Amino acid sequence: MLQRIFERLRKTERPLLCTEWMARTLGSRFETHLPLLQAERIGSWHWGLVRGRTQTHMPWGSVEGAPEPGTWFHDILYADGTPYDPAEIASIEASLGTSSRMGNGRSKE
Repeated sequence: MLQRIFERLRKTERPLLCTEWMARTLGSRFETHLPLLQAERIGSWHWGLVRGRTQTHMPWGSVEGAPEPGTWFHDILYADGTPYDPAEIASIEASLGTSSRMGNGRSKE
């Protein structure tokens, strides 16, 4: 589906920047979408980094006081810097051609 959207937008002959692409509970994942964005040379913005006050780890429509979701929506790291999912960090690093020590943290709850 994302590929079809990109094909349609390419007809504008303008640079593309995808700002709403990451939503784990809707099937968007770093390991699937980041390589596609790179292959298509489309810039991307991920606005959830650390679980915190903005509560972007919660899915859209969550009510105040809702329990911690089994699958986070956006965020990548806990407040202490450990990864939500070390395997996901590894896939991000592989896509970007970088490495860090972040893959050795708390496992997904």
